[in-house]
Amino acid sequence: GDGFAIARDILDSGRALAQMNALIEAQGSRHFDHLHPPLGRLSFDVTAPADGVVTGIDNLQIARIARLAGALNGGGAIPGRAATDPVPAALLASPAFTGALLQGVAAAMVMDRILDDMRRQQRKQPKQYYTQPAPVYNYVAPAPVYRPAPAPHYQTSIYATPAAAAFNSYSYTDRRRIQQRLAAYGYYRSGIDGSFGPGTYNAVLAYANDRGQRNALGSQAGAYGVYDGLVY
Repeated sequence: GDGFAIARDILDSGRALAQMNALIEAQGSRHFDHLHPPLGRLSFDVTAPADGVVTGIDNLQIARIARLAGALNGGGAIPGRAATDPVPAALLASPAFTGALLQGVAAAMVMDRILDDMRRQQRKQPKQYYTQPAPVYNYVAPAPVYRPAPAPHYQTSIYATPAAAAFNSYSYTDRRRIQQRLAAYGYYRSGIDGSFGPGTYNAVLAYANDRGQRNALGSQAGAYGVYDGLVY
């Protein structure tokens, strides 16, 4: 996150130093040799379970212990705590890094206080919520297209054709002869009854078409020419 940048800004701006000086004044400023600090009246030795080297110190934890011991509540808090207090007045390590420890405690206390102030300021700021606007759909209906209806197609009945009128004008004997000739040529496959129907019509149409006389069936006179070729 932005923790490193925030801490760097606190140190570079001088706010940390100003806060530490304010704390020192509140506690009762006096000359203090950080290289040879006097031991408090109360102390507690923390003994490691095994030999080793100290590689790190959690200054924030030490700062919290110091605050519980009253480091921010009155002048001379560390040497002036009563023996009946539940928490030791100070935690002192070996003399080799006592000075560095005290410096770290002071810096951690300052940072902890400043970060607490920043967190309180953030909690006071109202939260901002983003509401996504409803989508807007701009739909334009296409213009209607009108197409004219197809012209009606009327199919003439085979019984009203010139071919039917010409066929029915022949005698019964001639009509049967026309059917017989068409059957002999392979065009007519129905009964030889002298009646005009779909079988006779399709046979005459196919016969005239094969002989190039299809257009002749469009008139009654032309149909006579086709039938006469079958009768005589």
